[in-house]
Order: sequence, then structure tokens, then C-alpha cells
Amino acid sequence: MEKKVEQIVQRMKKCLSDIEIGDGATLDEIELIENKLNVIFPDDYKYFLHEYGYLFWEGTGILGICHDDDLQEYFSMPYFTESDRKNTLPDNFMPRPKNTVVVGPYGGGGHFFLYCNNSDSPGRVSLLLTELNGYADKNSWKSFTDF
Repeated sequence: MEKKVEQIVQRMKKCLSDIEIGDGATLDEIELIENKLNVIFPDDYKYFLHEYGYLFWEGTGILGICHDDDLQEYFSMPYFTESDRKNTLPDNFMPRPKNTVVVGPYGGGGHFFLYCNNSDSPGRVSLLLTELNGYADKNSWKSFTDF
């Protein structure tokens, strides 16, 4: 799993000219965020956070841990997750799945959610769309690495 994440990132570095990669997070930082958000990250996402922090390219990316306070609203998974949890959803919206974190914004309106180990679908990533009243799009990935 770790090897596959590493291979994907290295391939992206070779293929993309405009790529922003964080500086990685310590295991203590990752544990603090898990405690703060009341989740347990899947091992592949934890590895990604530890090695890279976050990753962005050509207007899209994967949220994670960002150490620059000025960039939280662009690259920070805790920032996006806490913001989403604070939002009051309209009555016709599907409630957010429990024990998930936002791992990516969707430009068309919505977010990519990672189901953490203490959720009902550990490791899965789903796109929840605003236009579908918060319901999941048909795109879903079995693991963070597949995403």
C-alpha cells in the first residue's frame, strides 16, 4: 500500500509541471488531528499525510495537513472538514456520513469524503454533490489509494 502511494506520487511528479506538495506531518501531528476530529485514518491516508502533507495540481488535489496558516483554506483537510461539519444543511440534504473527513474539493459543488476506520465503510472515498442534495455521486473508490 505505501509503495503504491509512493509510485503514484512519483509518477505525478514526472508528468505534471505544476504540482504543489506539502512537507509532510509528524505522526504526533496526525494523531492530534485524528483525536480532534474523532476519527482513525486508514493506513494509506496516514502514510500520505506523513510523507507529503497535501498534494495539488492543475486546479485539483488532495487535502491534508498544511503547516502554512495562510494556506489552510486551500490545502487543509482539518479546515475543510471542520467547516463542513459546522455548516447547517438544508432540510432536503442527506446528512453527512459519520467519521469521515474531506479529502478534496469538487469544483462543481461538493466534496470528496474519506470514510475513516471508525466509520461504516472504512477506507472508501465518495463524492457527495451539492446538486444531488448531498447524496453520493456514482463515483466511489474502495480505498484512498484507489482515489
